[in-house]
Amino acid sequence: GTLIFMMGIHLLDHIASELIKSGKDPKTPACVLSRGYMPGEKRIDGCLGDIAELAKDADTPGIIVIGDAAAMRLTGGTCSGEEPKVFRVLAVGSESFDLKLDEKLSTLGVDVVKCDLLKIKTIPEAFPEGITEYSWVIFTSAAGVRGFFEGMISRGEDIRRLGTVKFACVGKGTSGILKKYGIKADLIPEEANGLCLGRTLAGAVTKDDRLLLMLGTNASSALREELDATGRSYDICTIYEAAADAPDTALGIHDPFDFIVFSSAAAVRGFFTTQENAARSGSDLPKAIPMAVCMGRAAAEELEAYCKRAGIKTDILIPSVMSADGVCETIMNIVNARISL
Repeated sequence: GTLIFMMGIHLLDHIASELIKSGKDPKTPACVLSRGYMPGEKRIDGCLGDIAELAKDADTPGIIVIGDAAAMRLTGGTCSGEEPKVFRVLAVGSESFDLKLDEKLSTLGVDVVKCDLLKIKTIPEAFPEGITEYSWVIFTSAAGVRGFFEGMISRGEDIRRLGTVKFACVGKGTSGILKKYGIKADLIPEEANGLCLGRTLAGAVTKDDRLLLMLGTNASSALREELDATGRSYDICTIYEAAADAPDTALGIHDPFDFIVFSSAAAVRGFFTTQENAARSGSDLPKAIPMAVCMGRAAAEELEAYCKRAGIKTDILIPSVMSADGVCETIMNIVNARISL
């Protein structure tokens, strides 16, 4: 049979050597399709024994094909003279998130249209006094991390006073922002959502620990509900506002997009408010939206509930890593799967 590996170019040498150790013939046909259906598309042909060396400088993203199918010379798309398909993404979120997504996906040949609905405003004056009295500070978003340190600066706090405080982050994306401030997260749950964060925290803290949740307005209740269910007490600091600035016109949902990305539940609400505003002016609500990539379970549940009420069809994906990189990986996995058909 033929084996296909997605997003595995950096592991090609390991993949090839392990297959050979397991009995695969080194002369088995193999090829790498790099940047398929994008500018700079390249196909590299060889066999299992030499493909790692031949493709050592291949650009990502890419697909590895090992088996008889790798020897076939089927043509299509750019190989047949047609223009390559350009995948289009509608990014719905804050300006900073949408810009980061655009920077990452555009380098991979994906067209991103930014819909900067979500306005993030930190509230540094909400930063609590006596921060060192807390055992744990818990972040559920990158905005919470930024708000925390803006609050420290506004109060003239010395970061060295945080030496006894432990930090928990909802996922790797948030912990990556925390690391930029010189602090490594002490706790990150296996799944990047409030429910899993609450369960993990409940097993890590004691009844004497003081917990401070750094949240935004309209934050998901999943973390608090889980902590309540396990009898853990906590304080809340609403350190930033996340408000959707919804215009009166629909935001291009009827345009041909392959994906729509929602950075949060607030972004979902703001987006569909624009659709409802437009509907009151005579436009039709969409009967379907593109495949949706949601940053977290709360956003996915918000979208699923709205689509169910409005009779809108869509498929919903949640990245394994809650960050722009995680969203990019999710989208490119689907793109590569489609172009390999």
